[in-house]
Amino acid sequence: MDTGHPDYYWLLKPDFGGYIEAKWVKDRFPFSRIKENQREWLNGWPESSWFWLWMGDDVRGAGGSLRRRAWLIPWPDWLEVEAHAQQHDLVSLPYDREQAHFVAEREHGLSAVELLARHELEWAGNGRWSFPAAHPFRIRYGAFFRPVE
Repeated sequence: MDTGHPDYYWLLKPDFGGYIEAKWVKDRFPFSRIKENQREWLNGWPESSWFWLWMGDDVRGAGGSLRRRAWLIPWPDWLEVEAHAQQHDLVSLPYDREQAHFVAEREHGLSAVELLARHELEWAGNGRWSFPAAHPFRIRYGAFFRPVE
């Protein structure tokens, strides 16, 4: 039975956390990959829900065609990205302009690399992603961060 529960639950202290829905695609993310029951969970707690999107198939220079990138986006911000794309009759988001199939994507900068830039995570090595100082998650919850050595 598919309950539609998000992929991750994050917790900063015993009484505060939220949901993360995670998806991976190579070069184009179809909005329909987030199922309605998953959307219901995230919409139930929009201020503490996040969407984690990985794109690209080249992990650490292993020979793929697109460098692996990851973005962690506040759920309400992701809904705005979807709405913006849908205003141009688009049902998916390409990795970058080079992967764009439609004129509207190229003319309006409708790609993950362009629209999600402020939400991009940094590769930290050893299977870890890190939050840049200006990332919305780090800004919102920065008091809970401590340096990893």
